[in-house]
Amino acid sequence: MRHCIQARAVVLLGKDEVIKSILPHYRTDALVRIKDTDRHDDRDDIRTNLIEAYDRLMAFIDKWLPDKFYQDENGNSIDLRNRIFREVVANLLVHREFINAFPVKLVISKNAVETENWSKAHGNGIIDPINFSPFPKNPNITKFFKEIGRVDELGSGVRNVHRFCGLYTPGKSPEFLEGDVFKTRVPVDGTTDGTIEGTIEGATNAVKKRLKVLLHAIVDDEGKRIPDYTEITQIKAKTLERYIKQLRDIDLIGEYSEKCVKLKMNQLI
Repeated sequence: MRHCIQARAVVLLGKDEVIKSILPHYRTDALVRIKDTDRHDDRDDIRTNLIEAYDRLMAFIDKWLPDKFYQDENGNSIDLRNRIFREVVANLLVHREFINAFPVKLVISKNAVETENWSKAHGNGIIDPINFSPFPKNPNITKFFKEIGRVDELGSGVRNVHRFCGLYTPGKSPEFLEGDVFKTRVPVDGTTDGTIEGTIEGATNAVKKRLKVLLHAIVDDEGKRIPDYTEITQIKAKTLERYIKQLRDIDLIGEYSEKCVKLKMNQLI
């Protein structure tokens, strides 16, 4: 019991070397498996304290997932990606069982973000967001995260993810699976913007923005001719051809000819 309390204290704010000396197995593995599903396209092996781990996981999410906004009934703009995944990330970090060596993961795939961590189960099966009784796994850590604004009231995370997921990914619902291994699955429409951000190194923000405009134009109007895409995107023909080559090089679109551009839709769903 004493070791468990000490472990929770050190992972909250401790230095990396101290955490490693007390909990050598402690880590959170963030992976992207879109093109390389056997290994990974990108990875962040996180072995730092929970406060820093939260920031790194959110940065990883921001890098690979598209940003979407929603205006509520009061005219407030809501960052859907942030509202969903701040809950998912906080849940993954706060409610895990630290003394168990089970590997904690957050995996981004083509159509979902999935997490898993060892937990003190208080039930089994899919959690009903309307009819469930939340149980604090690490109440002191949860209280600290609430005080610094990283989590809301206990149980609100499940309800918020369900609420905003339907806006972020229309027609889809998340799943929270209770058990010795707690699992979360949040459907996503795809990682088009994130793939560009994460794959094209050295490009300026302006270039990345134009690449996204072009790629979305191809998604919306597959099979158009180059002059059509030039008119739609307002990108000059020579520049557009260069961008198409870049998108083909990272395997987001198929073979390009002067007549048409065929999109590999399986990369975007």
